Amino acid sequence: MTQSAILLLIRVDQAHQFRNQPIHEAAMIALDALLAAQYPVGAFTQVWTGPAPQIPAKKANFPEYDWRTEGRIKNYWDYYALNDGLAGYVSTALMEAYQIYEDDRYRQAVLKLGDFLILAQLPAPQTAWAQQYNFEMQPIWARKFEPPAVTGGETQDVIQTLMNIYQFSGDRKYLKPIPSALAYLKKSQLPDGQLARYYELKTNRPLYMTRRGKKYSLTYDDSDLPRHYGWKIESHLTSLQREFNTLKSARKRKPY
Repeated sequence: MTQSAILLLIRVDQAHQFRNQPIHEAAMIALDALLAAQYPVGAFTQVWTGPAPQIPAKKANFPEYDWRTEGRIKNYWDYYALNDGLAGYVSTALMEAYQIYEDDRYRQAVLKLGDFLILAQLPAPQTAWAQQYNFEMQPIWARKFEPPAVTGGETQDVIQTLMNIYQFSGDRKYLKPIPSALAYLKKSQLPDGQLARYYELKTNRPLYMTRRGKKYSLTYDDSDLPRHYGWKIESHLTSLQREFNTLKSARKRKPY
């Protein structure tokens, strides 16, 4: 919600030519808070209660413990998040803030987020992204029906975000993770052309849940899925591949 409110504030601030003091102050306070919420590695969390702690950067990796039964961290919202399109929404707010105010802090925050997305790409053969990571850069549980897994939806959002950051920065390093991610998703499509929200770590089997009362259980069977959650995701691979091909073949962009 914060990034949407920020986009409204900064656009209205610009429309008033930055002369409406209460609106301008609100925009600056919100943007300062967003910058303070960014981890030094470039990641953001779902919930922020204070300045982000200093955590060393690491490359994404698979947990060695039994993720099915261990590591159910209750306060998952304090850790690195990509859930619900966070990367795309936050990067859009920061890029627009830079274009409106020409403050290099916002540009640097975008680049840091892009650097985190590069780090957060999981190892082969599952060269994609998870919804949530711990500080060891391993996929973790979020809500009780959100297991550590490779995700179809968030991976598509990250691919789009990396392309946006490339166009913003002109740095081709943000395109490098994309070919392997697109190839992975194409191989992982379901028979009907959709993507599973979750793919099991290492095996890559589509992973679902069944629900009995308040209890959720992992399953590979998609015949009895809880209706309150999207277990399958529309594939945007054709349009993502087309956009990537265009960017890859174009001359190097000048950064903003």
